Amino acid sequence: MSAVRRWDAWSCTVSVTVEGGSPDRAERVVRDLMADVDAAVSRFRDDAELVRVARHGGRLVPASALTVELVQVALQAARATDGAVDPTLGADLAALGYDADLDVVRAAPRGRAAGTRTGLGQLEALHRPSWPLRRDWRSVRVDPELRLVGVPAGVGLDLGAVAKAWTADEAARRGHALDGHAVLVEILQAWVYVSQRTRVGGEVERRGCVEPDIVGT
Repeated sequence: MSAVRRWDAWSCTVSVTVEGGSPDRAERVVRDLMADVDAAVSRFRDDAELVRVARHGGRLVPASALTVELVQVALQAARATDGAVDPTLGADLAALGYDADLDVVRAAPRGRAAGTRTGLGQLEALHRPSWPLRRDWRSVRVDPELRLVGVPAGVGLDLGAVAKAWTADEAARRGHALDGHAVLVEILQAWVYVSQRTRVGGEVERRGCVEPDIVGT
């Protein structure tokens, strides 16, 4: 028998389906992993590691193993798509007004003052580069052995759909490892063209996650 747990996070509907195992334990695995990913690579948090990397643009910055892995995955996606999936657009998205969780952006008045912004949005407001600035994912530097990440000055990373897809994959793997039961993890967004669904155990199912470009507020 399948059991489902469902909640809202990351402007998405997150659901965990477990066949025969403990849905509460699987939900805790997913929530804990999402919290770790958020602290590592959210561009909306002042204390996120990727915001610290952007704050020290032009230098290599110490980062956690999780942040290093997620940046490497994002660069692999950029390489595989010849740059169509580009992680270096974080500052551009913030400049266009997408500088907070979507629910916050929708509720906020236009032209918010810089003091109300967080994460990369605050950096963009305080250190606005000449825009548009040429971006190149190949300019991102990662040293996995020393756990260092660096971006050019004025560049902020947005891992977006790549981080969501990785999280669904890893959460399903960890949930399955609890007791061997099949686990399906879904991170679904109404405005995402194809959402991430990962099942580990039983029939393996994966679908890629592709988000449309943000073109304005």
